[in-house]
Amino acid sequence: MKSGRDTARLFAARAEDDLLVAEACLAHSLPLGPACFHLQQAAEKLLKALLSADEIRAPWTHNLWELLALIEVKHPELGLFRTPLSGFGLYAVDSRYDELTDVSVEMVRDDLVVVQRLRETIHALLPPEARP
Repeated sequence: MKSGRDTARLFAARAEDDLLVAEACLAHSLPLGPACFHLQQAAEKLLKALLSADEIRAPWTHNLWELLALIEVKHPELGLFRTPLSGFGLYAVDSRYDELTDVSVEMVRDDLVVVQRLRETIHALLPPEARP
């Protein structure tokens, strides 16, 4: 069975993959739906990485608010991400199955910055051996 830190490293590494895909979509003017989906996935996996590192079993959910609620108990500073991540629930499902009509390249670029800030914050909280 994997330790919490091993699981955290896996989640953090997969979050890096998702960020790379989102960045590539933006850099090459690819459809925004996949970029949005991968930004949501990166945020989700980053939160699950920190939960795992703290030996808290990450629930099977795409709900970032639920994950934040669990993690804010030990890391209240992550509460600053509640508002910036509030629209990401739309990205988890709607970007895969519905048309994202109200999303612009500028919005997705702003959301990329949010996830990059989240990554910096979480990486600073992760023990070194749990970082990708």
